[in-house]
Amino acid sequence: MSSDHLSEAVESLSKAVLSANPGDLSSVAVLIGALEQLAAASADDAAGATHQAGEAMVRLANKLLMDELKDPDGAVAAMAQSVELLQSAAESGKPPQLTDFPELLQLRPAAPAALKFGNVPHPAADQDVLSEFLAAQSTVLEHMEGAVLALEQGDQGEAFANLRRTLHTLKGESGFLGLTAVERVCHFSESLLEDKSVPFDAEKFLAIKDWLATSFATLSQDGVLDQDPERALADLGLLSDPPARPPAALPASTTAGAASLARRAPEQPSQQPAPQAAAPRPAVPPRPSPAGSSKDKPHVQLVLEPTPITGDTSLMLDFVSESKEHLEAANTQLLDLESDPTNEEALNAVFRAFHTIKGIAGFLELVNISLLAHDAENLLDMIRKGTLNLTAGLMDVIFDALDMMNNMIGMVKTALEADGMLGVDERLPAMLETIRKAGQGEFVERAAPAAADAPIGDLLVQSGDITEEDLNEVITQRDSGAGGGKLGELLIQSKKVSPKAVAGALRRQNAPTDAPKVGVELKETIRVDYERLEKMVDTIGELVIAEAMINQDPHLVAVSSEALTKKLHNLKMVSRQLQEIGTAVRMVPIAGTFQKMARLVRDLSKKSGKAIRFHTVGDETELDRAFVDKIGDPLVHMIRNAVDHGIEPANVRQSRGKALEGAIELRAFHEGGNIHIELQDDGKGLDPDVILAKAIEKGLASEEDRERLSRDEIFNIIFAAGFSTAAQVTEVSGRGVGMDVVRRNIEGLRGQVYIKSTLGEGTTFRLTLPLTMALIDGMVVKVGQERFIFPVLSVVESLRPAPGMVQTVLGRGEMLSLRNRQIPMYRLDQLFGVHQAVQDIFQGLVVVVENQGRQVGIVVDELLGLQQTVIKSLGAGLGITEGLSGGAIMADGTVGLIVDIPGLIKVAKTEGTVARRAG
Repeated sequence: MSSDHLSEAVESLSKAVLSANPGDLSSVAVLIGALEQLAAASADDAAGATHQAGEAMVRLANKLLMDELKDPDGAVAAMAQSVELLQSAAESGKPPQLTDFPELLQLRPAAPAALKFGNVPHPAADQDVLSEFLAAQSTVLEHMEGAVLALEQGDQGEAFANLRRTLHTLKGESGFLGLTAVERVCHFSESLLEDKSVPFDAEKFLAIKDWLATSFATLSQDGVLDQDPERALADLGLLSDPPARPPAALPASTTAGAASLARRAPEQPSQQPAPQAAAPRPAVPPRPSPAGSSKDKPHVQLVLEPTPITGDTSLMLDFVSESKEHLEAANTQLLDLESDPTNEEALNAVFRAFHTIKGIAGFLELVNISLLAHDAENLLDMIRKGTLNLTAGLMDVIFDALDMMNNMIGMVKTALEADGMLGVDERLPAMLETIRKAGQGEFVERAAPAAADAPIGDLLVQSGDITEEDLNEVITQRDSGAGGGKLGELLIQSKKVSPKAVAGALRRQNAPTDAPKVGVELKETIRVDYERLEKMVDTIGELVIAEAMINQDPHLVAVSSEALTKKLHNLKMVSRQLQEIGTAVRMVPIAGTFQKMARLVRDLSKKSGKAIRFHTVGDETELDRAFVDKIGDPLVHMIRNAVDHGIEPANVRQSRGKALEGAIELRAFHEGGNIHIELQDDGKGLDPDVILAKAIEKGLASEEDRERLSRDEIFNIIFAAGFSTAAQVTEVSGRGVGMDVVRRNIEGLRGQVYIKSTLGEGTTFRLTLPLTMALIDGMVVKVGQERFIFPVLSVVESLRPAPGMVQTVLGRGEMLSLRNRQIPMYRLDQLFGVHQAVQDIFQGLVVVVENQGRQVGIVVDELLGLQQTVIKSLGAGLGITEGLSGGAIMADGTVGLIVDIPGLIKVAKTEGTVARRAG
């Protein structure tokens, strides 16, 4: 079918999705028809993102029609966002990607159980490892994007190290998993990054990041990955004289004895001749190669002296924690392997432990740990390939390597807790020698533990200042009683070594620092499945409810017992602490979401031709895990509007005396028990006159609203579906879909959106959200025999009206006169059909609530107090109950109904003749 038919289908769908109302089945049916038209129009490209998105939306709309969705408004919002994406794609001529569509369409499912690459089964022995790798890449790529953007802004320090570390990690992990194309792309990208003769190209590295994201998404969805490395490199522009560098993650090094420490790098399998290798940057200055070592190949030497830990402390802490887990698991697998040498799964698990530690240690420049892990990995790989038979002697060697690795990891932990100086395990050279000989089928006797004075002697032997024979001679003389004193002094007296050499060895041994580092407190971490965490939080909520019911049980209240009162108080205290802990473990930093916005601003800035400076504040602010994915879409729409409609072109800004570069700031903070996210720009601001005129033109407001609506109420008109003041639709925005999505999504999270704007100076949007979706701070009111809970976030005030404050306005019902304003009032008993409610309004209470900048009064019988309650679903039996968002079990065991303020006002307006009492 032609592109014209596809464009027509998208336009028809755009109209249908704007008119769709989950409560109106006829509009949903029209929507399904438009979606089916889109699916048919795109059927020629069945594997394309447009067709797949169309079919996914058909399935979603059918569930909407059958009332099978928990969040029907969210489904409509997701479809509206998808339509906007399709329109942008049609205008730009660039086909959309599956990863661009909302997650609700389920176009990016988890990795399948049996992954294949082309027609070849995936080579990884453990599919769980691959699934875990793919699950982690979202965060990894976020960090990569952040580093690229920071480098573009001139951060050549930490950002460079972070980007290099990310590429190096991905290269090693993808190589182990057999993802050849990914490994090659990361290898060439890392080489390009390190080539100081080539200027840093942010566009190219962002394209690399996008290619990786698409590749991982495709792999997760289809289990297939393009394994043509050369085509991938060509597409990314990485084949034009790429900097030569071998694909080895880290050259190996072993010893030929305690005094022979250098070794050539291991050969790497490759389908092409490797380019001439450039020496990698060593963690410590290289020493002259010992006699007999290879001089034409790069090598990394053992570190023979204490060195300061210079890497990121948080990464070091994670490395220590994760390495301990890997080593514990490897120890268990080794025991299994000893009883069953044919257990390939156990052998692979031990291999993976050393492989993982090697890679991370290399990134953190922990040279000795990386070398030991590398040699142990090589030995295990020879056993896996059948080059060596697993004998009892080899098992001993592997156990020894594991024990030494555990000790060296412990030394990292000790260094972090103390002065930051990493010591040296004096047994390491002998261990590497043992591993090397074991790989050659030879075994050497393990040396007896060295004497207490051996370290300084070993240092002198290793540096070539004394021979091992001369050292042993002096030690023998001392032990025989022929000499006394310290070994260094005896060596000087014997003329075997110079005082300068001994002083140097002592300096290496003690390694003093000018500025001693303060130790840090180590925190152990574990990974927990999110569903388990949710179940734990739900159970804590049940405990809190049970505690409240026990504390307010009339039978226990009647008991006069000091001991019982004390125990009940302790129960309440412990349950509240558990509730606080449960809330805290759900909290995650907002940094990842903010990072995505930084990339969006950059891309939109280049697309619009406007210079924009983007700044974030409060990246470390934590919010409920349930919010993280859901606030992304609102922020995207708000930023698009800020760039397209808010920030003026450079010539306009110059004429208004503004800086040529526009500014957008995104910040997050906690205040008043809520989370606030603000987006501020220094653009042209909102013009209330233009907004109101456009609203009147579209029938969203009337002429009398010019006098009746406040400035804030006029601003809130921009959230109406289909409203836009844009003179023309651009690729970025202007269709009137985005801000409606913002309002829907934020209200779906029980939040509010506020606007402050000054014409000519800029606009600030504030999103105010509760701390968690699991709990609600509510005002409990009574109506008849029923209890209702108003979210405190929406409550402005409560009052008992006095005579003269209430009046009836023809055609508008009851109105409350409050501080020279007329506020519409609705009776809760009539909205929900509650009997036995107080009918005399002056004996009742009016709760003033706010939604979209408008205030209304809700008439109730009495206020029972404030309470934090656990939110419960009303259940499938009740279906979608407009005006209610859930229920809560009260302290006396009864059920309170949580009021959805936007839904309640909608019910009141659509059923006004029933809800309002005249006279």
